[in-house]
Amino acid sequence: MPIGIFIDESKDLTTLDCYGDVYFVDFVEAIFIFSEEINQKHTRKLFCDMRKTEYLELSAYQLDKLAELYVSKSRGTRTAVLSPTKSLFQTSKAFEMRVPDEKRNFKLFKTIDASNEWLEN
Repeated sequence: MPIGIFIDESKDLTTLDCYGDVYFVDFVEAIFIFSEEINQKHTRKLFCDMRKTEYLELSAYQLDKLAELYVSKSRGTRTAVLSPTKSLFQTSKAFEMRVPDEKRNFKLFKTIDASNEWLEN
């Protein structure tokens, strides 16, 4: 799976480290694994690091399904998505727009410093 999942209980943080070619099924699997970690470890922050992602293409239908899944499984987890390239940022923005405002507790970033600062506050 091109998404590594790492938990740091001291920071109350789960990191999804995306690398290489990432597909819809990879995100679905990662969200399910993360939702199980919430039940077991109760981490309240999620950092999705896409700096090593080489290829990401999601259809509008897949983005809709991911947004539904994220809302149902994230339980309000504070989520930072690091999307440093224009294409990754645009895809992440398209995902963000599909999550209802009242369920949205995540933000997109182009730099790691900005994402870390937001997660810590």
